[in-house]
Amino acid sequence: KPSITLTEDLARRLDDILDQYGRTPQNIYDYVHDHYTYKWAAEKSVEENALHMLNYGTGSCYNFAALTYLLFQRAGYDVYYVTGLGWQNGTYHCWNLVNFDGGWYYVDSLYVRSAKLTADDLTKKGYKWDKDAFPS
Repeated sequence: KPSITLTEDLARRLDDILDQYGRTPQNIYDYVHDHYTYKWAAEKSVEENALHMLNYGTGSCYNFAALTYLLFQRAGYDVYYVTGLGWQNGTYHCWNLVNFDGGWYYVDSLYVRSAKLTADDLTKKGYKWDKDAFPS
């Protein structure tokens, strides 16, 4: 898991989002998926990636994953930031693994209908990552 140090400003902005849109996994996924658009950006730290999304309304997979990660963490969920190869041409991609509804589920807030996926679901879609590095 990344070492995260939130600034007061970022913590407040995350709390405001959770207070306005809700703290359930579906609320968090819907908020990030529906409020931001994909546009390539340079990859930085998790905090910087999340701030980029909040400040510009756009970002790459790591921006989506970072904001989703911090929202889940702030809402009290056990969450991992996952990197690997995505289903689109097997290129570098980032997403999250979150514990909710009694199990571990993958959440890829960049893509539609990716709010609660199992490792098998991701594998069938063509994702590749080190499954042994994460809880199952």
